[in-house]
Amino acid sequence: MTTTSSSTGSGASAADPRGAGSAGSAGAHLVDPATGAPMPGPAAATDARIGVERQLPKVRDLAPLLQFKKPTLNARKRRLDNALTIWDLRAIAARRTP
Repeated sequence: MTTTSSSTGSGASAADPRGAGSAGSAGAHLVDPATGAPMPGPAAATDARIGVERQLPKVRDLAPLLQFKKPTLNARKRRLDNALTIWDLRAIAARRTP
């Protein structure tokens, strides 16, 4: 005599994307069948927004990242310092030469 697969008693099959809980249980976690990653429930989106405030970085943490160089007032030196290749120098010369 052959038997079919036995029931686990919870009503969920092995291919059930909701996990081991029954379809109506409150603690059932949804799983994306393509990736296997947990999917948020309908209340998770609204619960996540409640009580979450935007965090702004402290000035002391940003200060090293926002260091500015002193501006060069000499236009010729500024143009030559910004030239990276010989083609940049040629372009500067073409603009400056009458």
